[in-house]
Amino acid sequence: IRDSLAAIVGSSLTSDLTPPVIYFATDNTTTDATTGVTTIVAPGEALVVVDYGVPLTDYFLSPLTATAAKGTSDGRYRFAGASDSRDGDVSNSLTAKQSRDGTGAAICSLRLVEQALCAPGQYAFRFTAEDDAGNTAGRTLIVRMVERAVTAFSITLQTAHLTLAAAEAEGAVLADPTSSASRAVRTGVAAKVSASLPSAGISLADV
Repeated sequence: IRDSLAAIVGSSLTSDLTPPVIYFATDNTTTDATTGVTTIVAPGEALVVVDYGVPLTDYFLSPLTATAAKGTSDGRYRFAGASDSRDGDVSNSLTAKQSRDGTGAAICSLRLVEQALCAPGQYAFRFTAEDDAGNTAGRTLIVRMVERAVTAFSITLQTAHLTLAAAEAEGAVLADPTSSASRAVRTGVAAKVSASLPSAGISLADV
């Protein structure tokens, strides 16, 4: 009986109850070269902004096996990984599903997000990882699909009448990007464009 109790107590003391940690490429992480355990130094924003119609070229958002952690043949890297204090890298256990939770968001997949084919809007995806002991962890990634607006502007910069010689001289000054006159014109154009955006229903952040 005593030996049985000791075995039970010893088993409970050494059992693995710590869940793995899911990390994203936006996190500041460090990885132990010996154990392979990745620690999040500072969590990053779990938000990815994708331009509609412009496929991602930096990362795979869909969970991939651990062998793809350092990149793939086309140069893209895995966005999400998972690490466990006892088992090391458990990225191959990662799964991801869209989380709608009554938000009314359209249905989309991470594969379609990577191809920038989802309708503009915001989507949530729940990543889940599991270690060898069956402990699980979850983390949510928000994907914002945005469609940039294209607007044409007509701006009058100068109405003064110049002689041909004066116009050529001024043109030479404006053609020099380092001249104060050239910088003043560029600043003025940028200010006029920025001031015109709200009336067109466009946010400066979307330009």
